[in-house]
Amino acid sequence: MKKRMIAMFLALVFMMTSLTALAYTQQEKTADALNELDLFRGTDKGYELNKNLTRAEGATLLVRVLGKEQAAKNWPVNIPFKDVPLWAVGYVGYAHQSGITNGTSATTFSPNDKLSDFMFLTLVLRTLGYTDQGAQPQFVWNNPYALAQQVGLIAKAEADSDFTRGDAVLILWNAMGTKLTGKNMTLAESLISEGVFTKAEFKKAEDIQKNGRKESAGVPVVRDEETNTNTNTNTGNTSDSSKMTYEKYNAMTAAEQQAYFNTYKNPSDFFAWYNAAKAEYEASQERIEIGAGGTIDLGELIKP
Repeated sequence: MKKRMIAMFLALVFMMTSLTALAYTQQEKTADALNELDLFRGTDKGYELNKNLTRAEGATLLVRVLGKEQAAKNWPVNIPFKDVPLWAVGYVGYAHQSGITNGTSATTFSPNDKLSDFMFLTLVLRTLGYTDQGAQPQFVWNNPYALAQQVGLIAKAEADSDFTRGDAVLILWNAMGTKLTGKNMTLAESLISEGVFTKAEFKKAEDIQKNGRKESAGVPVVRDEETNTNTNTNTGNTSDSSKMTYEKYNAMTAAEQQAYFNTYKNPSDFFAWYNAAKAEYEASQERIEIGAGGTIDLGELIKP
């Protein structure tokens, strides 16, 4: 009886282990590989690979993949688009000036709009040096599938009606092995030559993309710039947010707000602070002090 129970237990353990291994998808492995190179960080909720990509997120990803994040962080606040959130100003500004992305009008970027597959492929192709402009365009911006397949970004020259962040990481990884136009080197080799990451780091990322990450599988980690170690995404804040309030932040100039945003190593930490500070501020506005510790609940005053 005991032997039978032990056998059943071992079979159950094996089955659970197999299911866990199957649950570690190729998209997660690829996200881990790009994350190892600090090119894909996810959000405060993880990689969110099943979510759609926004236009602002797409521009951010491409700037990071180019190794130009520091340039984006130091970007002057003034850009032609008036609807870009503060955190994305530098990324959109750099991508726009570099010819990677355009606005939806002269003054709008529509940062929260869904980024379709053909839009993202167009951004990646432009990043690799291909052009859809001028007298001899190499592809059409809203139909880049044939060229994208030709250079190895996608397996089939077909549209993807449900394009997600997970699909985007696969395309970005494929771009690493794609040659830049006019240069005898791949994107990865170019980034290595520019010091964005080393050959050893890329080799490790290749192993992760193939076999997975042994620790923190499917979980974003960020590189600590000061100690060159890895920490989970919820531990990268270098800003003393306890001294900053929602009112103080909104009284800042755009340049000051950008500077404060840059004190956060992880953008998700900034948003966590911002949302909490805003909620605290709004809650404090629901009552009016009338002296001697008394208050009036505004909600009571406006009840029908």
